[in-house]
Amino acid sequence: MASYASISDIKASDRLNITDTTSDIVLTEVVEAVSRWIDDVTGRRFSPATETRYFTAEARDVLWLDDISTADGSASVH
Repeated sequence: MASYASISDIKASDRLNITDTTSDIVLTEVVEAVSRWIDDVTGRRFSPATETRYFTAEARDVLWLDDISTADGSASVH
């Protein structure tokens, strides 16, 4: 799964003043943990995924779908 920020994003922040690589491993772990926390709290995944999913209609004319679109707003439904 993708992280929602990069080490470069973190280092570019004026708040932390980190310029060397000594904290990169810890920063990577923190960014990954926070990204998964966001997934858990929202119940959604914001990183790209290619997958086949199956849905069952609750009624003859109703099919509830969750997040199935891509970044450009398109989706392929067959």
